[in-house]
Amino acid sequence: MRRIFHDAITLYCRLLSLYKTAAVLLCVPVAIAVFCTNASAIGFDAEKTYDSVFVIYADLSLGSGFSIGKDLIITNAHVVADAGKITVVNYRGDEFSANISALDEELDIAALWVDNADFPVLKISDYRESKVGEDVYAIGTPNSMDYTLTKGVLSAKDRRLGSNHYLQIDAAINSGNSGGPLLNDSG
Repeated sequence: MRRIFHDAITLYCRLLSLYKTAAVLLCVPVAIAVFCTNASAIGFDAEKTYDSVFVIYADLSLGSGFSIGKDLIITNAHVVADAGKITVVNYRGDEFSANISALDEELDIAALWVDNADFPVLKISDYRESKVGEDVYAIGTPNSMDYTLTKGVLSAKDRRLGSNHYLQIDAAINSGNSGGPLLNDSG
């Protein structure tokens, strides 16, 4: 009787071992597929996009900005308002002197002009074509860490604060991100 019991236990352990091996072998391709999907989830070349993003120094203020024209950079008004000297620095470390071309403190937006510049331009998309729940990416200089990419989700498309409409996101935004671009999966 012991021999039959011993053989049954041995067979059970072998089957369990085979089952575990099969389970592991099935899990590995699934894990690889999930990892590869997540690893390539971003739909644009972030480092190429960095060529259109700038660190902005305005007196004692630090922020971010991005080019929308060959010599035009957008940032937040609070980054550059009342600044005596504005310096923008690109991803390669080149420094440029900038002047305020337009500023709207209520909308907290400013346009900076850089004389004789030829920056790569970020394409502006229509927010109305975006969908709540889609991935968004912020590029900026949070806490003085230049060219930081942060991923989040578009939480709402039409939040109202006073008479202005805003996008609501859950990406981590910190001091120094101000003025940086918010990108969709197409960049």
